[in-house]
Amino acid sequence: MKKQGRKETTLVAISRKLRYLARNVDLNQPEKVKEFIANLHSSDGHKDNLIDIYGHYANFYNIQWLRPKYMREERVTRVPKEEDINKIISHAKLKYAVAYSTIRDIGIRPVELGKEQTVGFF
Repeated sequence: MKKQGRKETTLVAISRKLRYLARNVDLNQPEKVKEFIANLHSSDGHKDNLIDIYGHYANFYNIQWLRPKYMREERVTRVPKEEDINKIISHAKLKYAVAYSTIRDIGIRPVELGKEQTVGFF
């Protein structure tokens, strides 16, 4: 996978999850792997990640298997109340209070605030 351009941090995470699967089920039996993942008490997103990772393993070792599909649930982003934001701003140092106030008032992302010279805000 490193030859395919995967980063080292990705490879570390994949190997950790493969070891987790290997501790709990025989990786050479795809039906057992699917059964183990299906019976996990976790989100469908986590199960989908495990299926992706096992898919890499199965491709490498030429193991034939029918990949199950798990649909990820979309989460609603919780937006903090303005009074909570104001509390944070009032306790921040001046440098950060200005940045937080700008983000709050204009509605930009923090990464956009850092690019003010290229975007032309100031």
